[in-house]
Amino acid sequence: MKSELFQTSAVIIPEPEVEEFTWNFMISPRSKIQKNIEAVTFGGFTFNGLQFKTGFLADTDHTWGMSLYSNQVNAFMALPRRDLHHRYSVHDSQLQLISKDEVKALHKLTFQRDENAAAPRMLWSTFWINDDRSWNDSIDKMRIIFRIGRESTGRCLYSMVSQRVAFQNKAILETAKNIDCKDFYLSEDLSDVVLVCKGQKFPAHKFLLSCRSSVFDRMFRVSMKEVAEGRVVIEDMEPQVLEEMLRFMYCGHISTLEEFCIDLFQAADKYDIEPLKILCENEMTNRVSPENAIEMYMTAELHDAKLLKEKAFEVIRLNKKQVFNDRNTFKMFSSQFPDIAFDLFSSFQ
Repeated sequence: MKSELFQTSAVIIPEPEVEEFTWNFMISPRSKIQKNIEAVTFGGFTFNGLQFKTGFLADTDHTWGMSLYSNQVNAFMALPRRDLHHRYSVHDSQLQLISKDEVKALHKLTFQRDENAAAPRMLWSTFWINDDRSWNDSIDKMRIIFRIGRESTGRCLYSMVSQRVAFQNKAILETAKNIDCKDFYLSEDLSDVVLVCKGQKFPAHKFLLSCRSSVFDRMFRVSMKEVAEGRVVIEDMEPQVLEEMLRFMYCGHISTLEEFCIDLFQAADKYDIEPLKILCENEMTNRVSPENAIEMYMTAELHDAKLLKEKAFEVIRLNKKQVFNDRNTFKMFSSQFPDIAFDLFSSFQ
């Protein structure tokens, strides 16, 4: 009997998940809140900058808030517009009105998405009006239960033979960006190019580099010296940084992100490795402080990192005396980035 050999590829689509996140607010009687608003506050009570420390949101850059008025409750949730492997959404959620630990009323909260594409985060908002008067003086607690959806990106799995055959197929090249090739990391097996960095050599594979980086893709597709020699000299980064960049391209993770975060961010921007740039930008955003806010803002401006720029700007705005603790610091900063300095100075008013 004649046997046939088949090569099999797969498309893996994970199931979307929805998780609930709960927050309680202890409140005074509604009539007392109303009198205070009318006599003193002239507005409402707003809770900003809230973050959940449990579930998948614990590791997600998010923030949310609630505003309490005399007869209305507003809520918003800001979730990442982009992520390495996920897309987020706010499903129908719930507002509970509670008296002495007993739930007295349930109200559905339907969130609407703000389509402002320029914002670094996707903003979801809703409001509830006390038309049925279920919020009365007996209510001593409000509970918001968010239902947050997280959908993972699909993955295409190939065999190495299939990858090499498909090298000239642009469509397959685009979908192959999620290939797991950790077994070929720094391996000479099937290597057809060597990256040379300050005397150190790193065996690599043109196909994989092209899948991960549009810069390498263009380099290998045109008649350049690197194509003919199978040797690419990289002079603008340290060998350890190049090694970590290759680790991410082949294995999908970094072993020492904390040590090389800024260097990897700059390398990812230069070689157009968007997932690595996002990973580093998220890490840098979490590190912003008054001591490094100027450096982070300048880095974000030079490399078009909107999320990092927003965070650094906010830290500078809120800590301007600590950040610009002498005239020379501000003079140096404003001389290098006059437009940015003008924006910052304007925000101080």
